Amino acid sequence: AQTGSTLSASSTMTQNGVDISATGLDSSTPGSCLITYTVADGDGNTATLELTYTFKERVEPPAIDPADPNTPVPEPEEEVDKGGLVHQTYREQIVQIITDPPAFGGTLTADDLKAVIEGRYSFGAGTVTYAMTQNGADISAAGLPSNVPGSCLGRYTVTDGDGNSTTLELTYTFIEKPVPPA
Repeated sequence: AQTGSTLSASSTMTQNGVDISATGLDSSTPGSCLITYTVADGDGNTATLELTYTFKERVEPPAIDPADPNTPVPEPEEEVDKGGLVHQTYREQIVQIITDPPAFGGTLTADDLKAVIEGRYSFGAGTVTYAMTQNGADISAAGLPSNVPGSCLGRYTVTDGDGNSTTLELTYTFIEKPVPPA
């Protein structure tokens, strides 16, 4: 455009070829529309931007329910990615005093920790992935000694066929028996 030239702009919103500029798109139901924005200068030059805007139906990730109905499920952190997939992460912690003889025969194994998670919660249908880590390193093969202070993280994820996921991160910690004040 030349200096001093006037610009004009127009926009339309259509759905299935019908102009819905006055009413807009109903965001309470799935659907999409085409938004067209055109700018023209005084010399007849134009630039057009077309944007397709889509509302998708929210699909919940796999459910998580406590085995004990008196144990509330912690509130999840939720992320909805660019594709509309929902990913929920629940965090829980178990703190256990070191005993003699030590719990879990001296080592909390990956299978033991997975059994603890599956014993505390039931999950909706989907593909399960599981890892046992300590400070970010996989300790599934070695496990966690239960006769000395320490902790690990069990990360149990269920992903449904659409790609939505629910993850439970359980931190399991062994501590020394507290000594009462003298």
